[in-house]
Amino acid sequence: MAQECNSCSKIEAMQQPVPRADGCSASAESWIGAPKYVVDEIVKTTRALYDRRNNVYTVDCTSTLPDFVIIIGGINYPIPSTEYAIDLGLGGGKCVLTFVPMDTVEFRAPWVLGYTFIRNFCNVYDVQGQRIGFSRAKHNHI
Repeated sequence: MAQECNSCSKIEAMQQPVPRADGCSASAESWIGAPKYVVDEIVKTTRALYDRRNNVYTVDCTSTLPDFVIIIGGINYPIPSTEYAIDLGLGGGKCVLTFVPMDTVEFRAPWVLGYTFIRNFCNVYDVQGQRIGFSRAKHNHI
């Protein structure tokens, strides 16, 4: 089902509803950009620690974490923790959370659905109709 490109009807950040927000799907972005208060809630819920050296939030790779759910047009788009907490080779069994606060970036939507989202949901663009559709991507490891 195609949805309007410019809005997410609801986003749940670790079970906490977030009001309607503008956003975009962006293949040029690696991670999910979100308002800072949402990233702060994700960090709190996952008990992530800030890695000052690498400028990222980390969790133990063995942690059991909840899905991150984005609801667009009444449809749930869950992203499993295996996709948003990834091993980038930092060592010490630490995985990086793939969320970045967007409050400090000018001229952007508050939500940017980068590769973390796109790896999980194929994007189908209807440019003429100004819509985008999503379909679950098939992976052997998800």
